[in-house]
Amino acid sequence: MQTLEGRSVIFVLVAPETYEARPVTVGRAGRDMIEILSGLAPGESFVAENAFLVKAEIGKGSASHDH
Repeated sequence: MQTLEGRSVIFVLVAPETYEARPVTVGRAGRDMIEILSGLAPGESFVAENAFLVKAEIGKGSASHDH
């Protein structure tokens, strides 16, 4: 799970090599697990490790470059 624009999100696979930042509601959190109460449907594929890499790639795509 990551924080994006002040919201808790997970990155869900929506097409081959394409991820969407999906807002989620979280419940209990343990050392290795976080309970997702809403925002993810059963069976959906999501990024479980190294989500910061996906977040960085999404950030690159939305960054503006003024020259």
